[in-house]
Amino acid sequence: FRRVLFRSVKRLLAFKMICSLFSDIPHRKNSGSKSGAEDWVQTPDGKVTGRIDLLKESDAGVEIVDYKTGPLSYDASPDNPKEEYLMQVKMYAALYHAMHGEWPVKLTLVGINQESITIEVEPEGCAKLLQEAEKALDDINELIETGLKPEDFAQPSPEACKYCLFRPACSKYWESRQEDGNWPTDARGRITNKTVLANGLFRVVIATDAGEIAIRGLSPERHPFLKDEIEGAVFCNLWNEKPEGFFVEKMFTTGYALE
Repeated sequence: FRRVLFRSVKRLLAFKMICSLFSDIPHRKNSGSKSGAEDWVQTPDGKVTGRIDLLKESDAGVEIVDYKTGPLSYDASPDNPKEEYLMQVKMYAALYHAMHGEWPVKLTLVGINQESITIEVEPEGCAKLLQEAEKALDDINELIETGLKPEDFAQPSPEACKYCLFRPACSKYWESRQEDGNWPTDARGRITNKTVLANGLFRVVIATDAGEIAIRGLSPERHPFLKDEIEGAVFCNLWNEKPEGFFVEKMFTTGYALE
């Protein structure tokens, strides 16, 4: 309950903070405006697109502001922002130039605690990122035309798979993941025991590739397939209990029956 309450409070604080930041910002009157919140930018051919959180126009030029819901760096250093954040805001700069014919004069990252990092605009580097993105898209489209299956494009990693909605059915994900704490807390395997507890929730034991694990607190309303006779199941986004090998359902746990 405490974990759920803490997450709810964080979401509320984040919402209030963002509302306060936008409260004095004039929204765009038309799509031709260069200043305002939620500004859509794209290449002329529409291959690469993006939505900028905020554009601020001044006598000096345009500033691109990108809001993040977490820390801006891994080590709390303003000199070392996360690489993915840098790439994203630089891509926005290149897309803005592609759409308006001019470069922004300033790029700013803003974290959840209102910390900010200013990034110098380097037109050559930003343009190169956009060219690489367009080339990657062309390369992927060419591979799709050869008849490759979607899973052939998968490049599993803890970072890439953490928020992927397709990982429950991705064979490459299950082949690549390790039980080292870095990968998502998921389980897949044959059900060897299934019990309805006194509170009406299920407890199942699954034989995975790494050994048997037990999962408790599984709601029959969220996982109606548990009421049926099934051979196996997949559960994603579990909470790892102690001792090792014991798990419990949490807010974002999802389950699927294996046929």
